[in-house]
Amino acid sequence: MNEENREDTLSCLENYGISYVCVDEPQGYKSRVPPIAEVTNRDLSYVRFHGRRQETWETRGVTVHERTKYLYSEEEMKEWMPKIGNLAERC
Repeated sequence: MNEENREDTLSCLENYGISYVCVDEPQGYKSRVPPIAEVTNRDLSYVRFHGRRQETWETRGVTVHERTKYLYSEEEMKEWMPKIGNLAERC
């Protein structure tokens, strides 16, 4: 989902009717997925909140539970409200 391939990736998903999974996770890592909200299938939008626990995000040997063990603040959740509203309007 880097800038260079983003449009092609989203177009491919849309052409095949595959829903893009919007993700919230720590940013600044090579493995990161940008927190964009896009609709590629008008029947289903999907958002995954992985948490923003940076200290364990790319640590080897850490369980998924430990990697994603995170409690979002109200402010962090409010960041997603306009994005979720946009997804709901377009789906």
